[in-house]
Amino acid sequence: MAKTDLRSYSTVAGSNTDIEGISIAEGWPSANINNAIRALMAELKVFFDSGFGQISTEVGNFTLDATDDGTAVTNDNWGFNIVTATATVTLPAASTTTAGWGTIIHNATTASVVTVTRAGADTINALTSIDIGAGETLLVKRSSASAFRAVKFPAAASDGNTFMPLQSAFLAIETDDNLNVTGNGLNYTALFEDPADEIADRNADFTGSTGTYTASQTGLHLLGGVVKMDTLDASATTITIQISTSNRTYTVHSSAGGSMRNSSNNLAINVCHLCDMDKDDTAVLKVQISGMAGDTVEFATNSTFFGWFLG
Repeated sequence: MAKTDLRSYSTVAGSNTDIEGISIAEGWPSANINNAIRALMAELKVFFDSGFGQISTEVGNFTLDATDDGTAVTNDNWGFNIVTATATVTLPAASTTTAGWGTIIHNATTASVVTVTRAGADTINALTSIDIGAGETLLVKRSSASAFRAVKFPAAASDGNTFMPLQSAFLAIETDDNLNVTGNGLNYTALFEDPADEIADRNADFTGSTGTYTASQTGLHLLGGVVKMDTLDASATTITIQISTSNRTYTVHSSAGGSMRNSSNNLAINVCHLCDMDKDDTAVLKVQISGMAGDTVEFATNSTFFGWFLG
């Protein structure tokens, strides 16, 4: 089979008997030498223009290249860009890149921030920009004609600890009482409607108004929370708490209700479950109390939580 690019060459020298179909086998015609060398030079140029393995050191703001034509400041389809001073790095418009386009950006400063931003209305992890701290590295890959996905690799800490600031996670808390939500069998979905309810939401995966988490990628997702119920009376016969996902519903708590309350008619229950979720699946926290005369149970202020971490 003809060797048509650098990837098709063998690490065994004797197996490389042609370049672009031009014979360089034992006894090859001398007239082939100039054609073979020219073909090899063309292959090297294609590889160089692809950016693979290319290292570029940058000072100040710059815009990355989408076309790999060698004319930009950096020729960066999977090139490695080392930034040595405070800078803003602008990605090319995703629509101008090809599928699989990507780049690596490393902040080589000791204390400065490098900001990676996008062109036009494109997004990076559903954001408009991402900051790279000193010593951190960002891998960016085109995910659609209008979006990029990015993974940040932390700087090595002297104590051995690492932090993944772009690892998806959220934490929400009820900052207002939710009144009359269950008690007589109503299956209530925990809502976190006030903007103040959202303590953290990396990558904008949580919608508080519907209490819905949307998975940004396929994997095992650790979901958990605390449900604190007020005005729970002795007539409550059952309490069921579920984490309901697109794939399945996990019953994380089921018990006799009223008998577990304290003297103030309150009860707090911690729940947690490892859930398998596919990209764009959703998850909500549901609570159902039965046996009471009406749906009069309240969720307590600053005591009901819902959170998640991708493992």
